[in-house]
Amino acid sequence: MSGATAEDVRVAIAAGDYGHALNLWHEYAARLAAGALTEESLAEAATLLAWSRPVLLGAREHAAARLRALHVAGVYGTRAVRRTALVRASL
Repeated sequence: MSGATAEDVRVAIAAGDYGHALNLWHEYAARLAAGALTEESLAEAATLLAWSRPVLLGAREHAAARLRALHVAGVYGTRAVRRTALVRASL
């Protein structure tokens, strides 16, 4: 069978290429659905899911933390400009 494999999906996730990994996942799932599901193919899919879930949850949390840090930096950056102007005005 040609098409995406579990390893292709795993490599894309490990590389942080989540858009490509999602496309590969859809291709892989379609390939599984189109073929005869065997115990081996289901075990391979289960192994991929068991590996990818914590990796993807960690990546999502890392991205959320970066977004929060950018938000905080933006708030403090805006306030710092105002404070600097007030200090200069008072001197």
